[in-house]
Amino acid sequence: MEGHMFKVNQTSFQLSAKAPSYVLFMQARDSVLAVGASNNVIKLYNLETFRLITKLEGHKGFVVGLKFDPENADCLWSCSKDGTIMSWDVQHGLYDVVFRIPKFTPLCFDMSVDGKYFVVGCACVSGEDEAEAPVFVFQRGVSEPIAVLEMHSDDVVRVTFNKQQPAMFASASMDGAANIVDVSLFESVDDADDAITITLMADSSLEKVGFFGDSGEFLYGLTHDERLVLWHAHPREEDEDELISSFDDPRACVQGFEAHYLVDLIYTGGRLFLLAGNDDDGSLCLCHVNLGSIEAVSLLPEAHCNRVRCVLWEAEKDMLITGGDDTSICSWSSTAPQPSASSQNKTKRHEGEDERDQAKGGDRNQQTESKKAFAKGVMDNM
Repeated sequence: MEGHMFKVNQTSFQLSAKAPSYVLFMQARDSVLAVGASNNVIKLYNLETFRLITKLEGHKGFVVGLKFDPENADCLWSCSKDGTIMSWDVQHGLYDVVFRIPKFTPLCFDMSVDGKYFVVGCACVSGEDEAEAPVFVFQRGVSEPIAVLEMHSDDVVRVTFNKQQPAMFASASMDGAANIVDVSLFESVDDADDAITITLMADSSLEKVGFFGDSGEFLYGLTHDERLVLWHAHPREEDEDELISSFDDPRACVQGFEAHYLVDLIYTGGRLFLLAGNDDDGSLCLCHVNLGSIEAVSLLPEAHCNRVRCVLWEAEKDMLITGGDDTSICSWSSTAPQPSASSQNKTKRHEGEDERDQAKGGDRNQQTESKKAFAKGVMDNM
């Protein structure tokens, strides 16, 4: 291990343990952290102190994705299994149902970095002739979908836009396929499926995909059986392979840490990192991914008491944030937090404390000092 990470803040998404809410999605902008969970509620927290700001209630099903609007800091977009995409005024807690997904149940959602396009992947429905698992593409200002792609035969579990190429997105399905679509081609093709630029196949069902590289030229895939695959995200010459590298069991590749499951990957500073977890003690390990090896670089001890489902890296604040099935949200830094006189090293805060403090007008602040959370390393020859 090259480093140790310290827990800076922690809060619980709910008060009652009778009906636990799993933390599924997180997004941050400026000083606000938006969190979506399995109880249909979205909560906004102060990113520095983890104090509860407000709750956003309106969805009738699990929240499957969140995105802050790139043009309006007070606007948050959300998608839910209830079949709606909502636009929220976070200052006043008001929402508009902007898009509806007919007949199908959304499982994943993303918005392009320029805020122009929205994409929704859906659960598979068995039809008369074949199974359908469509991907809906919406455009801002147009009420109906501009395309419905029928390119998967099982649940579409992840859709993600390329941050460097706003019109390009990838979809991942339990059918083992990752499709990359160029939305800008819709106007020039007769069939929207012809806008698929490349199809990449894993040996088993995919759980997550994401673009990486300075221009988003690569794609990673995590499978449900804990395999990791790295691909080129653009079509290759006939004699060139799209596959860059494959790890049949990345958990076994992590030296010095007993990894039981994989959370997700993060690309930052020209390096690709994998977050792995241990079920026994709740610890996490941040690992650097090279072409042929995975190296543990930072330990996150006693992180959660159940599996972590999502991770967020805030580069400008040098902050790593984790959320999971124990309803907890934690932030991490490579520098130990400096406790205030009133807190005396108490970093764990519960929502009940936040709400009581707000009611009393409490203004206790927990100071945080962050440095770079990631160790150095270079993604060789990518």
